[in-house]
Amino acid sequence: MISKEKFLSLQGKWALKRSTNGFGNMQGVAVFSPFVGQYPSLLYREEGTFFTPQEGLFDFYRDYIYFLNDKQIDVYFVSVSKKQDLFLSLTPSSTNRSATGSHMCKEDLYVATYQFLDSDTFTLYYEIKGPKKDLIIETLFERVHLS
Repeated sequence: MISKEKFLSLQGKWALKRSTNGFGNMQGVAVFSPFVGQYPSLLYREEGTFFTPQEGLFDFYRDYIYFLNDKQIDVYFVSVSKKQDLFLSLTPSSTNRSATGSHMCKEDLYVATYQFLDSDTFTLYYEIKGPKKDLIIETLFERVHLS
């Protein structure tokens, strides 16, 4: 079980660097901020620039809501047009140094692993497998300290 204090310690701004095997690289920022509603919960927003050799440079963003439950963290897509859908449920390790979860999207299986390296650094590793997908996405998050 992850503590409320550890969960809420994710609040703040994070620099992100993401690589996808063969598709390109992303750089940007991610922000965890308090989410009004069920507590404890955090609104997550990432945005930045994605470079692919095939299509060049373009902007990206994505929003999720993270809810802390008794045994896991539920991550939901944010949608203005419909009810939020569960993306995945993360189960923390016994040491709270990692958390894993998975999600089926049509025929594709997304397996996520978060590794909490220290209070200012964590990684997210996605392995995506399916009939038409074989993708690895690795993201490094480093806390941005405001002076």
